[in-house]
Amino acid sequence: MTSKVSVTVNGESTEVEIEEVAEGQASDSKKNPTLLATAKEMGVSIAHYCFGNAFCSTCRVVVADGAKSLSPKSIKEKVSLNYHLCFDDNTRLACQARIVGKDPIVVEAPTLFKKIALPNLRKRKKPKV
Repeated sequence: MTSKVSVTVNGESTEVEIEEVAEGQASDSKKNPTLLATAKEMGVSIAHYCFGNAFCSTCRVVVADGAKSLSPKSIKEKVSLNYHLCFDDNTRLACQARIVGKDPIVVEAPTLFKKIALPNLRKRKKPKV
């Protein structure tokens, strides 16, 4: 069953269409977007040096509301957050947290990385050989 979910990132809001997943269940479908993909579509820059592979944790966000509407933390996400000393339960990696529930989601991304996130939104130039 598909539904629309309200997602707010740093004060910017949008509606995202998702396939609903029962609470606490992992999404079998990769169709549901991550918080990072949603933020990029909204034009909100979130740093992601490892390009969404859960290695750098620069895309970490604080979930202020709607944590139940996100996929459970994977082992990969837990290891990355622990390695980077982020022990707060409300901290998620935007590249790993998929939107799976119908409750509105509100997240805050650090503005510290705002200037350095912009290059990741542009296409990289190919090196001259």
